[in-house]
Amino acid sequence: MTSDDEHDDDPKGGRSGKSRRELPAGAVATLKAWMLSPEHFTHPYPTPQDQVMLMQKTGIDKKQLKNWFTNARRRIWKPMLKKQLEQGKLTQTGGGGVAVPGVVQGLMVPTSAAATGDHTKQQDSQPPTMPGQYQQ
Repeated sequence: MTSDDEHDDDPKGGRSGKSRRELPAGAVATLKAWMLSPEHFTHPYPTPQDQVMLMQKTGIDKKQLKNWFTNARRRIWKPMLKKQLEQGKLTQTGGGGVAVPGVVQGLMVPTSAAATGDHTKQQDSQPPTMPGQYQQ
């Protein structure tokens, strides 16, 4: 085996084509900390000002940021929200949202679709216009 062969090994099992790039070191931790913080947990959609701050802090661009949040809401936040609802750590409100103890009220998460996964036609990159209502 030559030294050139050592560098040809593909950790993804020999897939060719468009390579998958990981985010810079520390970026995922920063984004996760923002999303799971008590002030953002009930509404994990960064404002334009938050987006600028997160892009500067992490060194990623807007498309990467939006993709990360879209995936993270589906893969991390939604299962965590569902688990907390099942364990009784969160309470459902009459308006179809959830109340988190110790968090500013008025920030509600639509649970009818968020907790059950019924928002197949919902675009994950934008928050719903009204809590509990989804565009179809």
